[in-house]
Amino acid sequence: MSLNPRTKRKVAGLGVLCLAALAFLSLFLRDHTGLLGIWLGDFLADLFGYCGALLPCLAVLVGLRMLKGGALSGYVLNLTGYSLLVLSVMIMLGALPPPHAGAWAGDFGTWLGLTVRQALGYTGLLVIAAFLAVLGLWLTRYEPVVVRSSAFARSLGGGLFKGGKAVLAGTWAGGRAALKGVWFGGKAALTGVGSWINRQRLTRRTRLATVSPSSEASVPPA
Repeated sequence: MSLNPRTKRKVAGLGVLCLAALAFLSLFLRDHTGLLGIWLGDFLADLFGYCGALLPCLAVLVGLRMLKGGALSGYVLNLTGYSLLVLSVMIMLGALPPPHAGAWAGDFGTWLGLTVRQALGYTGLLVIAAFLAVLGLWLTRYEPVVVRSSAFARSLGGGLFKGGKAVLAGTWAGGRAALKGVWFGGKAALTGVGSWINRQRLTRRTRLATVSPSSEASVPPA
């Protein structure tokens, strides 16, 4: 007897919800979940700290989406988006001082937060965490964030385009004005030089004309 794809997805969704419940109980009721629950609780607490409680919540969301039906690509996108949200929280908690980072983010979160902080500093860490959170909400198709971030990206792109266009137009206008100034200045300078040369020639001719009669008069007759 074969099950149709919709029924298979619902069965898989129920299995994911059961695993999420077991993981959640293993974190808070570790002594009442048997050897498997104790091992799972220790694993989540050591590796992810208090952020380990977010993983069962993530699994619950994915399981509920699987019960509602839909394409497999939608589950992958949702799982990736929720994982990025958890990762952004772990990065911020992992950057806390040592006594708190290990308890809140676990070994993995502490290593991740310290690595990002050492590479980019606190400002870069906040930027990376915010980017991962927005990207995660995008992938989970959280409508308000998608709409507002799309509008912000469009306005930012339009502002950059208009600003770049204005800068290029101003640069072109300034370049043209500078070239015109150089051209007219050079033309005026050449005109002035030509006028000076003509004046010098006229002055020389005038001097020659005034000197020549007097020089002829001073010469004795032969």
